[in-house]
Amino acid sequence: MRATAQRRLARQAGSRPRAVRPLAIPDRVAVHFERMKGEDRRRGDLFLDGWKRSKAEGWAARIQDYQDVYAVADGCFFDMRAALRVVNFFTRKLRHYKGQWAGTPFIPLKWQEGRLLTPAFGWMRAPGVRRYKMVFCEVPKKNGKSTVCAGLGMYFAVADKEQGAEVYFAANSRDQARKVFEPALKIGKSSPIINSICTFHDHIMRINHPASNSFISAITADADTNEGHDFNALIIDEVHVMTNRDYWAALQKGGIARRQPMIWMITTAGDDMETVGYDEYKFACKVRDGEVMAWHYLPVIYEIPREQQDDWKNPKLWKIANPSYGDILTKDSFDEQVTEAESKPSEISKFKRYRLNIWVQSSNPWLAIEYWDRCAADDADAPWQMKGARTMCVAGVDLSTTQDLTSYCLSFIDTKGILWCKWRNYLPDENIVQKEGKDRAPYRMWAEQGWLTLTSGEVVDYEQIKKDILRDAKDYQMVECLFDPLNAVQLATDLTNSGIEVAMYRQGTVSMEPAIKEIEGRILTQRFRHTGDPVARWAFTNVNLVTDTGGNRKFTKGGSKKGGKSSDRGLTRKKIDPMVAMLMSGFSATVAQPKRRESSYR
Repeated sequence: MRATAQRRLARQAGSRPRAVRPLAIPDRVAVHFERMKGEDRRRGDLFLDGWKRSKAEGWAARIQDYQDVYAVADGCFFDMRAALRVVNFFTRKLRHYKGQWAGTPFIPLKWQEGRLLTPAFGWMRAPGVRRYKMVFCEVPKKNGKSTVCAGLGMYFAVADKEQGAEVYFAANSRDQARKVFEPALKIGKSSPIINSICTFHDHIMRINHPASNSFISAITADADTNEGHDFNALIIDEVHVMTNRDYWAALQKGGIARRQPMIWMITTAGDDMETVGYDEYKFACKVRDGEVMAWHYLPVIYEIPREQQDDWKNPKLWKIANPSYGDILTKDSFDEQVTEAESKPSEISKFKRYRLNIWVQSSNPWLAIEYWDRCAADDADAPWQMKGARTMCVAGVDLSTTQDLTSYCLSFIDTKGILWCKWRNYLPDENIVQKEGKDRAPYRMWAEQGWLTLTSGEVVDYEQIKKDILRDAKDYQMVECLFDPLNAVQLATDLTNSGIEVAMYRQGTVSMEPAIKEIEGRILTQRFRHTGDPVARWAFTNVNLVTDTGGNRKFTKGGSKKGGKSSDRGLTRKKIDPMVAMLMSGFSATVAQPKRRESSYR
């Protein structure tokens, strides 16, 4: 009757009745509900049933985003008692082991309780079965992530109601594993209740809970096998350093026989964008932003807005990125580091990464990766689609040592004066797994996708490279083929004898500065195009610059160095060969403007 009266009054007023949202769903939820309902009407109806339940049981405020709406439609619900069980375990059973809090109860910080523990353990997909199977948490250093990892390990081993629980701390190496395991060991020994019910075996990095036949152990990528870990919890601290994708794939297969296994990834932003950690970070961002549906995956990311990354001295941004700011982190400590960074520009990158949680390149990078990504274009629009004598190009070849990556770049200028580059990359397939680990690069995946040619044997196949160059010289008007003189004599001679115009391009600061200046200007103004070659993108992130006394620059490889040498037996494992090849061919194609002529090979 009331609805009928409303419609009658509306007609009398000459207006349509205002739509009333069913069940008083608030705007923050309604926008996601309407989207889901548009995608799947049946789920929309199921969500309304879940919403009624949430209102009746008092957890409607827990429904925050697109993932939550889908989860409720699929039958998930929130159990505050389950969440409090974990929080109470921390506060009543665990003790801090260092600093001013040593010996005091482990009371989770507001962000640890509100953003991590409560949602991760409170949301359920069925009675007694947690909603979340994976948690990705990225937070700057010194915000308390290592201690919460230790506490989680203890909870899963002794209080998760799981007989025969297997809890693993995973790391790349034994040294890293020990850094992850030690906080759990120390918290356990410092907590009287835990110390009385567990046994600790430091030398083998293991903690046993005899009453439930459960244990905590550390595992590494360099172990003989990583198959068969039937975990109920897998915890990875600093996942940004994990590079071995086979190891990661093997780890994820564990726990499938468990009722509610969980994988926890807790990390700080890294400086290598070819790692498992960066892959997970990008996926977590998509889940957070509702770009993919994965309600089993909890993303918790503290970072400053991308568009404000240059405003790194702004205290308001420090607080956004650091949830412990004002609790265990003080403004004075940030002020001191900003002052140091202002006088030492090399420290700016470290401040952005460790304090603002920004993924960065190496300490002295060439250009930000965002500029490179903006230049990506469709292969269908590239000038190399038009083969023949009228399509002019210049080739640049950077030959590596016989067992390493070799790259060959073709540069074209289109009718609008834009520089286009495409690469052919080569690597011997011998010991490919070890090379992937050392170089932190997914070579086999790139080969499967067609971006890399794996040549048979221990050394790079120069005959294959020569064959490809001659084929390109036949398809296009290759007016010049440039080489770094190192390792190039034989191949350059063979190509010259085949009618290819060959020239040498030395790699000093004076010779490279004009090329760097030209190519970086084109990248910054988007007068450069590539088609998304991931090998070239990886090489771009590896480029560092060195400058001579005259201000001239040249490319050098990024990487960790000690005493002027890389930590890997004196050789830097970062590769920049595609970028060197691009500099040579791109500069020649744009500035030197080689005279248009028929290649003698044609």
